[in-house]
Amino acid sequence: MYRQRVAPGFGSSLTPFVRNLLLTLVVLYVIQIVLEGWLRLPITNLVSLWAPVGPNGATGMFRAWQPITALLFNGHPEQAIFDWVMVFFFLSPSLDLLGRKGTAKLLATTWIIGVLVGFALTWPGIVHPNTPCIGVTALGSALVIAFGMARPDAQILVMFVIPMKGKWFVAFDIAIAVLFFLYYRSLETAVVLTASLAAIAWMWADGSPRQLLLKLRLGWLQRQRGASKPQGRFDVIEGGRSGGRSSGGSGRPGNDDWVH
Repeated sequence: MYRQRVAPGFGSSLTPFVRNLLLTLVVLYVIQIVLEGWLRLPITNLVSLWAPVGPNGATGMFRAWQPITALLFNGHPEQAIFDWVMVFFFLSPSLDLLGRKGTAKLLATTWIIGVLVGFALTWPGIVHPNTPCIGVTALGSALVIAFGMARPDAQILVMFVIPMKGKWFVAFDIAIAVLFFLYYRSLETAVVLTASLAAIAWMWADGSPRQLLLKLRLGWLQRQRGASKPQGRFDVIEGGRSGGRSSGGSGRPGNDDWVH
C-alpha cells in the first residue's frame, strides 16, 4: 500500500535529497560541457548508453559503466532542463507516496526493463543502433506516471499553462512517448516508452510482480468465463392464453400476455 501523506498543493516541498540531487546533476552537466566544448574531449560518447549489438553485429560503442553514467549526464541543454524540471516537480511527491525504498525500486525496475527492451529492439533493427541514450527522461516519465496513477484527480499544469488531471496526464505522457518512438526509433525513445509502460504495470500491481501476475491471471479467467456464457440478446416469455383470445373475447391481449 502506498503512503497517503502528501503535502497540500501540486506536490511536496523540495527535500534536501532532491535539492542535492539536482545540484549534482547540474554540476556534472557543467563539467560535461567544459570537457566536451572547451577541451574537445569526447566525454558524451563515453558516458552515453549505446546498444551493444545491432543488425550487423557488435556496435563497439557499449561500455559497462554506461547504464549508470547515462543517468548522471545529459544531452542538449533543452533536454537537460526538461529532465531537471521533471525531477524537481515529481520526485518529492513520489517519495511521499511510495517512500524512498519504493521510489528506488520503481526507478531501478523501469530503467532496467527499458534498457533491456531497448537493446532487444536494436538487434533486429527496429531501433537504430547508432542512437545513444542519455539523461533521466525515462525516469522522469516513470515519476510522472507514478504521480498521475497515485493521484488521478490531482491537477497538473502541462507546460505550466494547461490544467490536466493526473489520470489524463498519464495518457498524454504515453501518447507522446509512442509518437517520439515511432518517429525517431532511437534507443532513447525506446527506453522512455518501455520504462513508461513498465511504470504503469508497477503502479497497477502495487509494486509487486506476484500481484501483477495474479491480476493478469484474474483478468484472463474473467474473460474466459465471460466468453463461455451464452450470449442471448432477449428471451420471449408468453403469458397464459385462453384459446388464443384474451379475456372477454375481444381479441386484445390480456393482462397476462407479455413479450420480453
